[in-house]
Amino acid sequence: MRITYHVCDACKTSFLDEAFRKDPSSYYTKEYEAWFYRNRDDRIPILHAFSDATARVFLLSFLRPLNGLSVLDVGCGYAGTLALLRRLGAQTTGVEPSEGCATFDHEVLGLDVTRGFLETFQPGRRFGLVTLFDVIEHVEDPLAPLRAAHSLLEDDGLLFFTTPHNKRAAQSVIFQQSHVLLFSLHSIQKILTQAGFTIRKLF
Repeated sequence: MRITYHVCDACKTSFLDEAFRKDPSSYYTKEYEAWFYRNRDDRIPILHAFSDATARVFLLSFLRPLNGLSVLDVGCGYAGTLALLRRLGAQTTGVEPSEGCATFDHEVLGLDVTRGFLETFQPGRRFGLVTLFDVIEHVEDPLAPLRAAHSLLEDDGLLFFTTPHNKRAAQSVIFQQSHVLLFSLHSIQKILTQAGFTIRKLF
């Protein structure tokens, strides 16, 4: 299927044409999980989750000592990152819209994972680290989860997130219906500032 994106002349953000957008309340609780793992080479969700987790946790280990660190992973999927962080001594919490993923995380991995979206998540505490791995490109209003993440951080807490760069994405197959927005470095800097963050590093 051919998908149409448009580009903002001012900030160079690419955004999905409204005709191709889906209702996130239903898409991310059912359809996306099935689509994503049907298109993975390994076809085994948990192996893919733990493969990604190794690289992610390696990067996080350079930010803060992980032992004892309170971590919230947003859109945690099959929670390989949280499971590995817990093994390394972190205090882990997750929020995930997919019913299948959240059930697996809680019942099989024994993790503290709440099914839902960050904007309505109320953990009753704050965190030293909040992570959003490939999340903000999926939402129409990325300021909402970023502001929610900011409100859940301790005073010296850190946000770590990844998202496809729109120039690189244009050369790959990353453009697909679940990616509502694809950002430029300029637009990422702008939205982080609007959400209240002080940027330490972009790479």
